[in-house]
Amino acid sequence: MAAKKKEVVESAFDKLSDKHKLFVLAYCGECLFNATRAYQKAYDAKYDSAAVNGCELLRNIKIKAAIEEVSAQQFAEMRTEKAKNETYQKIKALSQMSIEEVVDLAGRTLVVKSLDEIPAHARYAIKSIRYEKKETETNISENIHVTFEDKLKALELLSKVQGLLEKEDNTQKLEIIVKPAVRPEE
Repeated sequence: MAAKKKEVVESAFDKLSDKHKLFVLAYCGECLFNATRAYQKAYDAKYDSAAVNGCELLRNIKIKAAIEEVSAQQFAEMRTEKAKNETYQKIKALSQMSIEEVVDLAGRTLVVKSLDEIPAHARYAIKSIRYEKKETETNISENIHVTFEDKLKALELLSKVQGLLEKEDNTQKLEIIVKPAVRPEE
C-alpha cells in the first residue's frame, strides 16, 4: 500500500497579502478591533484615508475570515492554564499593591519613584502617568499625576476567583396558582 499524502490546507490568514496580514494582526491585537488604527499601522496612512479604507477592508470576505480565524486562535490561547494563571497573578498583584511601592514621602510632598524602582507587580496597578508643567509669572510648577487601577475591583475579582464570594442569584421566583373560575348559577 502506498502511503497517503496529507493534504495541507492553507488557512484564510495565509492566503492574504503581507499588508492584509499586518492589518488583521494589528486589528485583532494592539489596535483592539479599531479598523482605522489597524489600517494606519499596516499602511502608514493618514487618519481620513485610514478611516475609509479600514472600514472597506472589514467588508472584504477574505479579511473577515482571517479575522475570525485569528480571533478564535487568540481566544483558545487565552483559555490555557498558563494564561489563566497569568491573569490570576495580575489580579493578585493589583489587589496587593501598596502606594508606598510607587511614591515616597519627601517632606510634605509625594515623589513618584522612577519606573526602575517600582516593582513589576506594582506597575500592573498603574493605569496612567501624566506630567504637567504650569508656568506663571512668579513660578513654575511641575506635577506628576499617577492614576491607579481600581483596587476594590481587583479584590472583588480575586475573591470570586478564590470562591470567597457567592455568585449573586439575580433570578426571581414567581409562583402562579391558577384556580378554576367559579361561575354563578343561573
